[in-house]
Amino acid sequence: NQAGKEEKNYINKSVEAESLIQIPGHPLSTFTKENEALGKYLESTKGRWESLVESLSGKAGGKNKAEKVEQSGGVQGAEGVEDAQGAPDWEALLAAFSEELAKLRSFTVHYAKKGDLLYPLLKVKYDISGPSQVMWTVDDEIRDTLGELKRELSEKSKGVRALKNTGEDLDDEEEEYIRSKAEIAESILNSFFLKNYLAVRNRMEEMIYKEENILFPMCALQFQKEEWIQIYFDSKDYEACFSVENAIWKEAEETGNTPEKWRAAESAGKSEREKSGKEASKEHSEDFHTAELPQGAGKMLEDLLRRVESLEGKSGNRGESPYANDGEIIMPGGHLKKNELIAMLNTLPVEITFVDKDNINRFFNEGPKVFKRPQMAIDREVFSCHPPKVEPMVRMIIGNFRDGKEDEVPIWMEKGGKPFLVRYMAVRDKEQNYVGTLEAVTDMTEVKEHFRQYFKSHPEEL
Repeated sequence: NQAGKEEKNYINKSVEAESLIQIPGHPLSTFTKENEALGKYLESTKGRWESLVESLSGKAGGKNKAEKVEQSGGVQGAEGVEDAQGAPDWEALLAAFSEELAKLRSFTVHYAKKGDLLYPLLKVKYDISGPSQVMWTVDDEIRDTLGELKRELSEKSKGVRALKNTGEDLDDEEEEYIRSKAEIAESILNSFFLKNYLAVRNRMEEMIYKEENILFPMCALQFQKEEWIQIYFDSKDYEACFSVENAIWKEAEETGNTPEKWRAAESAGKSEREKSGKEASKEHSEDFHTAELPQGAGKMLEDLLRRVESLEGKSGNRGESPYANDGEIIMPGGHLKKNELIAMLNTLPVEITFVDKDNINRFFNEGPKVFKRPQMAIDREVFSCHPPKVEPMVRMIIGNFRDGKEDEVPIWMEKGGKPFLVRYMAVRDKEQNYVGTLEAVTDMTEVKEHFRQYFKSHPEEL
């Protein structure tokens, strides 16, 4: 593989990327189509919003925004956001900006896929850390800015509520409220807000260029076909981005391989090598124990040995079931078949991740996840799976677990409008030795609603 990498010509890296982009369903093809969709959207709305921002910010020709709107006969290119007198319809503007931000924020799925599937592989396997240190940071800054703008809109827009159309005359309070709507909206769409909005649009455009000319060619130059296949299958766990659905990559589907099968094949090869190294001594051992025994006694001895080992396993002295070949896993609390254990872990209403004592991702339970965990991340160092700004915190948490300074770190957060509790827990054996870290993500929507209803009925307890 190393020789093959040395033969690759960096001058032709764009050619290599282009050849992969032309394959229907290939991950680079999907990434490129998503960028094209975003680029077209930004271009089609650019004039409309730049004209609006220029007018509202009072930057055009040194005129203030009132003079600009009056002399232009309305906000140029911002159809539907001015009234009959050409003054801004502030409530319509708020609605338009809210819809616009929701549209742009939906593109963050694209950035999430890059962070989960491309950056870590470049950094860990190919020792190319530039994209993960620079582009990943910019991706996060874009997402953060879009989130901050959305929060500012939401928080300040709470005062702009629609009045019920009852057909009755408005009272003084309602008339006063309507007069204040323009003030509320104008306070939101201030110069600072609008500058940040235009800036984030520009950064998204710049990222399209960087991906097409730096990141994608770099990945095309380095990644092997089996790695693209793994990326293809992992990509299926993500929502469609900007209405670009994952197309079928015929070659990948025909291989019948998924990330789980790649790892299973690798583990099988390793087990076979270990088995071949032990086979001779095992045969000698079996001959030694059974050669002089009467007929049938060998089987009886084997059964007796298995029973003793089973009891030892239940007492916690053995880490592996003697019935492993039968699909039975013996544990101190009982025993389960492998398929039962898998089904049970997947049924838990919790997203589980286990990282071993060497900081390697070892297990994710299956099923839909709010926090995506690509199968490619299995057997990869956990730190490489986090963006630069988060990595120091992850290192600190695991370091404190390892040193015995902490046993649990709970973090409350909101994602997609829902509350989540993310708990990081130190996993220790009976001797209190650190064996790894467990992450458990729980959707707390039902809990929140339960207590909301409870305290609504029992306000005295608040």
